[in-house]
Amino acid sequence: MRGTITAFLAIAFFSLYFVFAKLLLANISPFIIMVLNQATAGIIIILILDLFKKISEIKNTSKYDFKSIFVISIFTAVVGPTLFLFGLDYSSATNAILIGKSEALITSLLAIIMLKERITKQQIIGGVIMFLGVIIIATKNFSSGLRLELGDTLIFFAAVSYATGTVLFKKYVDHLPPEVIVTLRNLYGAIILFVISLMFVDYSTVLQIISLKFVLVFLGMVIFVTIFGQYLWYRALEATSATKVSLAGLSSPLIAIVYAIIFLDERLVSSQMLGGALIMAGLIILELHFRKTYTHKRHKFHLKLKHWHHI
Repeated sequence: MRGTITAFLAIAFFSLYFVFAKLLLANISPFIIMVLNQATAGIIIILILDLFKKISEIKNTSKYDFKSIFVISIFTAVVGPTLFLFGLDYSSATNAILIGKSEALITSLLAIIMLKERITKQQIIGGVIMFLGVIIIATKNFSSGLRLELGDTLIFFAAVSYATGTVLFKKYVDHLPPEVIVTLRNLYGAIILFVISLMFVDYSTVLQIISLKFVLVFLGMVIFVTIFGQYLWYRALEATSATKVSLAGLSSPLIAIVYAIIFLDERLVSSQMLGGALIMAGLIILELHFRKTYTHKRHKFHLKLKHWHHI
């Protein structure tokens, strides 16, 4: 019971990400947010997981594995977050939350193509239901035809990028400790994003842009989402079964939407309610599939790879 409560608390903190990100985007470039976020996340995760004691595992990582993680980081720590934040800037937090959940559907499809996994009846049913939910939200109950808004389109392709990274993890580096993968992913991401941002951001003017409000909101993101969320997530995985933690994760869209209504003054429309209900139903069906497919050890491994973008 204690582990389940801890998992729900972790989800509650993770779900604040959308609120903090939306507030930060009102005043500063997504590139700056991503560089700071990935760098602080990498450092904090090293401290939370006490990776200094596992430095030998990092040293023993082969050059091939380092290269594989680097490529995977491009999808999960660079392209995914970039598309997601730019999409969030042009869309509502509620749409981003719900459409972002299509990652589970895309992951299943890519696993069938790239990993030659067998397709199951649950995957087909869950996938069709989720896809219908995404279409209903994106087209506002089909009132706008099949034309996607820019923000929703970017969010969807962010989900594609995250899903690609997830499948590549499974194919190339699932023999490594997840803590090592997560740390290298974030540090690689911070370095790559910083180099790219030099082409788009004039860092000499950053101090003029940064205000007390930005500092407080960013510190809130670091403390509540990165530190509290990540710490409780790993504690939950140690205290209870992967299944219970994973099921607790299904509550994340509901919690995040409640936050969007309270803190961002967003209002739910009928397309979001109907589409959201379908997406949640599809998620539950896919979750049941994963519970049957993964052993307890493998399930816990993949949960350890998750962070707030995936929750």
